[in-house]
Amino acid sequence: MISLSTSIAGIFFPSCIYNASGALCTTRDELAAIGNSYAGAILSKSCTLESRTGNPEPRYQKLPFGSINSMGIPNAGYKFYGDVADELKRFGKPYIVSVSGLTLEDNVAIVKHFSSIPAIDMLELNLSCPNIPGKPQVGYDFEMTKKMLYEIFAVNTKPLGIKLPPYFDFVHFEMIAKILNEFPLEFIQVINARGNSFKILYISK
Repeated sequence: MISLSTSIAGIFFPSCIYNASGALCTTRDELAAIGNSYAGAILSKSCTLESRTGNPEPRYQKLPFGSINSMGIPNAGYKFYGDVADELKRFGKPYIVSVSGLTLEDNVAIVKHFSSIPAIDMLELNLSCPNIPGKPQVGYDFEMTKKMLYEIFAVNTKPLGIKLPPYFDFVHFEMIAKILNEFPLEFIQVINARGNSFKILYISK
């Protein structure tokens, strides 16, 4: 048998494949379903300071070869994802919490709180949600991204990685790489999602 196990920041993953922080990792039941699956880790929905209902329906569509969504970060609020950490450890795989506060101050407060919870193994800082009306992706603001990371690492004690939006210009590749190399990031997720996408469904006669 070929092993698909791996490790990140010294943390063992029984498989290198696990869920994205997307459409089906928001509730206690959804997180438990990931725990019961073959996924190598349990990654929570990106969380905000307060709970959010997200974008109006329809916002998720399962397709023959995947899915398309515009969720808008529906989540139960950051304290919920800390409160369930202990019960999720029964599945014997890493628990990663995704953080996507709506402001710099929110992100700092959330990361500081999660740093005090032993059952949370890693954190993912999501700077790339394309589906919140009126809120641009922080990952495209290089100055703010750098400031955000400085503030986060001043309070963080967990292995932490970052989720980035897609970049389409080689100058932007160089700019973001220069910033990220200044910080002790344990992983980089590229790319999160492409915004402004759609799938045309039709029924033939």
